[in-house]
Amino acid sequence: MATSNITSLNLVGNKLYCNHHHPLVPPMATLQVLYSERYQKLRSDSLVPLEDHVTTFPTPVLLLQIPHQFLLHPPSHHAYLAAALSSLNLPPQFVPIIISLALNLATNANSLEFYSIVAGLEYLRIEQIDQTNDFDEILRAQFRGMVDAGMTPSDDIDYLVTNFMNLLDGFGWESAPLTEEGASTSAIDKLVKKGSFVASSSQEGQGFDVGFTCSVCLEEPQAGDKLIRMNCSHIYHLSCLLPWLQKRNTCPNCRCKLDEQ
Repeated sequence: MATSNITSLNLVGNKLYCNHHHPLVPPMATLQVLYSERYQKLRSDSLVPLEDHVTTFPTPVLLLQIPHQFLLHPPSHHAYLAAALSSLNLPPQFVPIIISLALNLATNANSLEFYSIVAGLEYLRIEQIDQTNDFDEILRAQFRGMVDAGMTPSDDIDYLVTNFMNLLDGFGWESAPLTEEGASTSAIDKLVKKGSFVASSSQEGQGFDVGFTCSVCLEEPQAGDKLIRMNCSHIYHLSCLLPWLQKRNTCPNCRCKLDEQ
């Protein structure tokens, strides 16, 4: 199930002054409307995203030039903007905000003054997957997010999944009973709130040695990576550990049960 809607408006406006212009061609005010999309993939029983990334579209969905004579006549200015914005099907609460900023910037405008407004709209798209979806789908979602973020040297999802499953076999995880359930949502959320931290350039100051690698992906944490420390003190990349906990209720290294920590 997927849902989508525009959730936020970032509005920047500047009043500008033209020092050089042709007297027959007065400066024109401009309004740009840009879109960005935040995509989140969620399990239906958790608020922790399996994927979360933003794409900004560089081409404006609206690039409007407002003739200078409209700036000098507020009713015409208002009507001109409203007609142009109506074509975008924006949330009704956003249109008055944009128009109000434009009218304020045009107040007392003279023949040398104009404005530039950039309206950034964030479009949130949420895809929910049922908690019964198999581990392979959750794992693929995690690796797709890592590829998009440049966190892995390979962009071959099939290779990454196969390599990861081989690592599981190497740790003896194939012996885990098929009926084993993942950790509870409350336990995972509690662990994320308590154990999450961001890697810095000084690993020694965070409780692990130089050369430490996440035992899931076998990569050394880089500054800025999101990590998580379980109560048994084992540390993993957050994006590596979550898929496992959603399928198993144990630490990948020591098999300590999460709900018992």
